[in-house]
Amino acid sequence: MTLEGLVTEQGPLAETFQKLDPNTIQYAFEITKERRGNLKLRKQGFWTADSSLYRVEDDDAVLYFGNRDTNLIFKNIEEATKQLIKTGNYVPPKADIEAVVKAESTLRIKLLYLGLKGENDEWQYLEIDTSDYYDTLKIIQRALAERVYGQGKDFVENMKMLADVGVKKTKIYVLNPEYVRKHITEDGAIVRASRLGVFELSGFDAGGSDVGIPSNALRGVYSIAEGDAQTIIDVYNLLKSPVVAARAAQMLTPETAAGLSNVLTRYLANAQKQ
Repeated sequence: MTLEGLVTEQGPLAETFQKLDPNTIQYAFEITKERRGNLKLRKQGFWTADSSLYRVEDDDAVLYFGNRDTNLIFKNIEEATKQLIKTGNYVPPKADIEAVVKAESTLRIKLLYLGLKGENDEWQYLEIDTSDYYDTLKIIQRALAERVYGQGKDFVENMKMLADVGVKKTKIYVLNPEYVRKHITEDGAIVRASRLGVFELSGFDAGGSDVGIPSNALRGVYSIAEGDAQTIIDVYNLLKSPVVAARAAQMLTPETAAGLSNVLTRYLANAQKQ
């Protein structure tokens, strides 16, 4: 998805989420693609719209990897982040679990088939050789890798970008299957936040829980609160003045200006529909 007015909001997940239109929050593959030309994004870690739900089926630990429509943290941001900070896991209602499981957009993966590495009790990882992924990735591994780093030509270009700057191997972190079996009942599930690391590490974490830290960010377009409508109209009318507009142009950065323009455009478009 290509959007105008994309901004990076850094801070605790619950706070940054409230500032952005949820439908515009970027996926890991979108940020990775933008990093090819936007060097500023390489220095920042991001929470992403990708959704990660774990459950046990016939004693197999299974990852349901989905999109923003199945992101249960976004659906219940206050409760989900509260549980993640307190216990490390978000336990969603059973009705929400079933919605994720049944969604056609969800990628279902038995963790056993990912060929995971690492000895940590909580997480393990799928390792991707950025210059030799065709020969090293199996079908199910490639399916997850492309959901994270882009499909087709974008996947090739993104792997090349990493290889060109010396990132020989990148990793996708998931929960350790034993951890999943230990912490989930047969009919339950746990949800974790998804995170794309800084460029030097270029790792993706489908098991993030430290959503209260201020160093990560969300990338998307600012939302418009209903109560701010009159203020937006006033600002828009004020900027019609050549003197005020000239002064504002001196103060705004290109990114802020683009964000303001997009907010006004979205508001006026919505107003015309009403």
